[in-house]
Amino acid sequence: MSIPSTAGFAIQGVDGKARVSTWTTKNGVMATPASLLHTRRGFPMQMSQDLIRTLHKGGEELSIGVQMNVMHCLTQPTPAIMIKQGGGAHGYYNMGGHPILASNRDPSTYEYHVKPSTDASVHVMVHGGGVQVTPELYMSAVQAMRPDIYVTMCDELPVPGVSNKRRAAAAARNLKWLDCCLDLANSLDVGRDSLALAPVGGGADAGERNKAATAVADKPVAGFALCGFGTGEDPSSRAELICAAVEPLPNEKPRFMSGVSSPVEVLDAVAEGVDLFDNSYVMALTEGGYAACFQCKRPEGGVAMDFKTEGDAAKMNLLSLDYRYD
Repeated sequence: MSIPSTAGFAIQGVDGKARVSTWTTKNGVMATPASLLHTRRGFPMQMSQDLIRTLHKGGEELSIGVQMNVMHCLTQPTPAIMIKQGGGAHGYYNMGGHPILASNRDPSTYEYHVKPSTDASVHVMVHGGGVQVTPELYMSAVQAMRPDIYVTMCDELPVPGVSNKRRAAAAARNLKWLDCCLDLANSLDVGRDSLALAPVGGGADAGERNKAATAVADKPVAGFALCGFGTGEDPSSRAELICAAVEPLPNEKPRFMSGVSSPVEVLDAVAEGVDLFDNSYVMALTEGGYAACFQCKRPEGGVAMDFKTEGDAAKMNLLSLDYRYD
């Protein structure tokens, strides 16, 4: 099966909808499907630089991808500070040799909807307080970061409890802001260094997600970002929502997904054709005193909790008294 390479993305093999691929960027080659190294304000949580260098790459020619949030580069540091430092996010955060994907949210928190969005801007709550973000401000941060890949500005919707009118307004804004971000990328000379991903929203409505994907399928972008997941949706409906969003998209372009967490959720999304993930699961485990111990095969009957040790088939509680002599 011959599938053409697009913007450095080359599919090596398929199994149903799942794909095995490589994505060549200016700072390295990532093998997909893969989860990106999660960061907060540009820094990996509970991980020093010497530990990052020991991560298994699957070969010296492959790189570990890093997720950073564009919204965290609006204040402290500002785009002007990062530009003055030089070297973009790779130089500022000492991430040379790692492809950086600049997303529009932090997968471990939800910055949106403290205040309503407008047609001109989206409000986010970040470490520096509330910020009203316009496409111009957003792309000034992307220009300063100079990431390998970035998601254009998106009116993120939580999946549950959103009206059809609100979903329609968000879809119209996302299309408008996508075109605006791409125009700004050209004028700011961002497009030469960084690849754009178009956001695909739609909330908890499979039909709206399909419409949103159809609207951006032919846009001049390197790939697509499935947005708004991990915000309270019914896990049993997630496969249907992903399928509806992926179906209209061109097969030769990569798909990035924000908001999924556990290994089982990631594998379910891979089975629907998603290639790349931002993932705060390991950070959440570490903060809770857990260690990952999941099996490669899905456990029969689902993942059952062991109430004695407060663990399950995917994780173990290192603070449990059962392990006090280990």
